[in-house]
Amino acid sequence: MLEAASLKKQKVDVAKPNIFDGQESKLDAFLHQLQLVFWADASAYANENSRITYALSYMKQGRALAWAQRFMEVHLRPVSPPLYDITYNVFEEMLKISFGAADPTLNAVDKLRKLQQGSMSADEYIVAFEEHEPHTQWDDKALKDQFELGLSPGLAASIYRLEKMPETLSGWKTWAHRLDRQWRQYEEKQKLHKAAKLAQPQPQSQTKVNFKEKFKWPDTTGNASRTEPDVSTRRDGTGVTFGGRGQPMDLNEARRKRLCFSCGEAGHQARFCPHKPRQDVRKVVLSLEDKVDKIQEVLDRIMDDEDKPKTEERFGEGFQ
Repeated sequence: MLEAASLKKQKVDVAKPNIFDGQESKLDAFLHQLQLVFWADASAYANENSRITYALSYMKQGRALAWAQRFMEVHLRPVSPPLYDITYNVFEEMLKISFGAADPTLNAVDKLRKLQQGSMSADEYIVAFEEHEPHTQWDDKALKDQFELGLSPGLAASIYRLEKMPETLSGWKTWAHRLDRQWRQYEEKQKLHKAAKLAQPQPQSQTKVNFKEKFKWPDTTGNASRTEPDVSTRRDGTGVTFGGRGQPMDLNEARRKRLCFSCGEAGHQARFCPHKPRQDVRKVVLSLEDKVDKIQEVLDRIMDDEDKPKTEERFGEGFQ
């Protein structure tokens, strides 16, 4: 008996309610905070009168203050100690009528349809969903469908990939909580892994090989400055000698005098010319430059692929 009495006298410390000023959005929280106080110290708030008085003491701003004053004028009995002529449950209903939504069901449905997980965790989304869930008067299937619509697309897709999908609202909440928690744990580990990797000494990054810089090819564009030999055209006993580059040869004259089309000398044909020019260096260089360009492109692609971070496998598209 003594132990039961001591337990009954124990008081749990809870936070005091916030001042209620009559705003509709604050009413549910205010009533919830009051209920916590009454449960924490049941002996002090055992009767209806103490509960009503305590609630009125926190209605001291805005429309709530005027309402409390009017309430006391109407419902407080002129006796000692003062008593109210209604119960606390009736008092609570009066607060809901005066400060709550005009249609609680319609209001809850509207808020639930607008609710989206967005950047919230699955747990935060579930709490926000359950705030309005009981007031909608919807059945389990309707609530399940709405819960799914509000989830982030990636998380919903992950639940759809399960071997056996949940068929109830409770099942959807359980899997959303589990998969979202696993994904967030994975992200945290990845962050720690990257941080540890950055803290380690990094090997020198490979420099891209530039063959064009390493091997200087002869200029083939004609833009480089170079000294050309002073050449001139001269006529001698065998015909005309053309010393300059690219100067045309008089083929008719050469044919008449039986001159070589290659060197311009008499006594042999071009195909048997002992002075046959060597391979065209310009063509060789151009061909080599083309091959070097292709090699450079391959090397650049390889180096770029090594620099790119590997993509990480996510649950579907990710949860955001």
